Amino acid sequence: MNLPYVCSSTYTNQNLYTKDAGVKKHKITPFPRMNVNDHLTIFPFAHYNANLLNNESKLKMHKNKVFGIPIDVTDMRMKSKHFNSSIGSTKNNNQNITYQLLNKNDVSEKGKYIFESTVPKSAINSQALNMKMNSSSSVYVEKCNRVIIFDLDDTLIPTYWIRSFLCTKNTLSYKQALREMKKEIHLNKKCNFESVVCSVIHLAVSLAHTVFIVTNARSDKWVETVRWLFPQFSKLLLHCHIPIIRTDQFMEPSPFNVQEYFRFWMSAKKKKFDEILKEHFNFYRNYISNKIDFISLGDTDFEEVATYELQLANTGLINKAFNVKVQGGLSLEDFTGQLKLIQVAMSIISKGSYEYKYLALSGSVQIRMFS
Repeated sequence: MNLPYVCSSTYTNQNLYTKDAGVKKHKITPFPRMNVNDHLTIFPFAHYNANLLNNESKLKMHKNKVFGIPIDVTDMRMKSKHFNSSIGSTKNNNQNITYQLLNKNDVSEKGKYIFESTVPKSAINSQALNMKMNSSSSVYVEKCNRVIIFDLDDTLIPTYWIRSFLCTKNTLSYKQALREMKKEIHLNKKCNFESVVCSVIHLAVSLAHTVFIVTNARSDKWVETVRWLFPQFSKLLLHCHIPIIRTDQFMEPSPFNVQEYFRFWMSAKKKKFDEILKEHFNFYRNYISNKIDFISLGDTDFEEVATYELQLANTGLINKAFNVKVQGGLSLEDFTGQLKLIQVAMSIISKGSYEYKYLALSGSVQIRMFS
């Protein structure tokens, strides 16, 4: 197998990003002004089940939770305010059912009654249908009210452990050390890292339509090694249309000037956070009932301070801003355990009743809320 050649960076805060994954290009990009290094597109609408009458058709959201989605949502930017869309199956003489998009001024009404059947109620079980429609539309609208942004190094990927492992294999060639590492990762059944990190992504996309990975990376080769080491994780990012974008590149200040150095990297993160937030709001403004919950996850103070300053500058857009602070420098087993706590943190934050300014789930995972 051909292994990509990579130089291990000496920059301790360096993250990862993709340059060109060769992904299929899509005609419509919901965030056209975003500088996304991958040729990826975030589909704004969930892939709903097009067959209303087939109970076997399911959409898997995350882990073991499965939702049956009864409606087919069309990109409403390309349509007029009123349109008809036929869905259903004609097999076994089943009648197609048509739904009409309503022009509702009130956002809460729009979220609750996005679709209205144009066939007689006697033709279907109206009570069961209404329950399914209300459930699916409320899930969609709820996901419009969140933005989730991950860091990559030592947040989703155990970069410290990877570098440490390579250092212990200094008697081997670089490619041989990579092969040994991949074998170690996939034979380690105690932690099953790749399955756990994929669960984190599944949970994130079940909570929000907009999920990004933002990194301060300055090397485009390291990520190719990561893709090779964790193929399931890389495939999932492509499948969920989650881009890895990097902050703008400028001449960085000397690390000996601590304050200026910190402000440089923190501001780089905050700038991307702000761009993503504004693009998300402009795209989903018709379905945002009040304000947005902004969630960032990372292992440095860059993300925490950037989230705090972003909330102060966007009080009209942000309802609550959360930062989940994790710890770097962990072993593979401890890092996998930390990923499980990240899932717990996101589940807690997603509950509308959460009001704690600070919550420590462990010594390595803490939640801070800014409002």
